[in-house]
Amino acid sequence: MDPLRYRGGSVKYGWKLEGRYLVPHPHEQAGLAMAREMRATGLPYRVIAATLTERGFRPRQGERWYPTQIKRLVD
Repeated sequence: MDPLRYRGGSVKYGWKLEGRYLVPHPHEQAGLAMAREMRATGLPYRVIAATLTERGFRPRQGERWYPTQIKRLVD
């Protein structure tokens, strides 16, 4: 995947800034994929949040995921 040119603002979860380009953050991308897969099976946001937290995926700020954060990530 080619890097995306950074245009300012906050860097979305799953990406990191390298110089002037956004590149995938491997650990965060794995967490995003897991969250999307779980949501596709119909699991509620609170279960996804708890699972990601238990498996060592942390949000950029804070120690644990909350259902509203998961909703913003996968919707």
